[in-house]
Amino acid sequence: MILRPGEAAAERSRGARPPTNHIGVTAETSLPRPLADLPLAELRQRRHALIAEAAASQHWQRLVQARLDLAVASATPPDALRRPCAELPEPPQDAELHRLLDDPADDAVGLLHRLHHAQRTLSGYGDTVQAAASAATRELVERYAAAPARCLEVASPAGR
Repeated sequence: MILRPGEAAAERSRGARPPTNHIGVTAETSLPRPLADLPLAELRQRRHALIAEAAASQHWQRLVQARLDLAVASATPPDALRRPCAELPEPPQDAELHRLLDDPADDAVGLLHRLHHAQRTLSGYGDTVQAAASAATRELVERYAAAPARCLEVASPAGR
């Protein structure tokens, strides 16, 4: 709920509480002074401060999401990477990836290097897999376009 300047004060005087999100932060957006009344220099400073605060908030969100991902991974480890077809390179080894997740970070700089390397390796592997999946999709669409009735055939699970 976005309130215009002055509406928040009127709502509070009637005893209304501003709406809150799921963690209790109010959604009220009234500012001490309407933006139109601010001198240009102060408006620039406010904008700069708000952009910096938004960046800090997004950084915290990413950190919390990363921690949440680690908690989920420790409770339910991700599926093993498998090489579904011979045209793909060998995937990164699961044992190496699990060691990274469990690394106590005694050597924080070394861990950062290992994580960056793993990220690059996984990214390259993922790009290769995605390109192969796109090629398979294009071929499937071409075949269905040539013979639409084939779309109705029941596919058997993974080569059976």
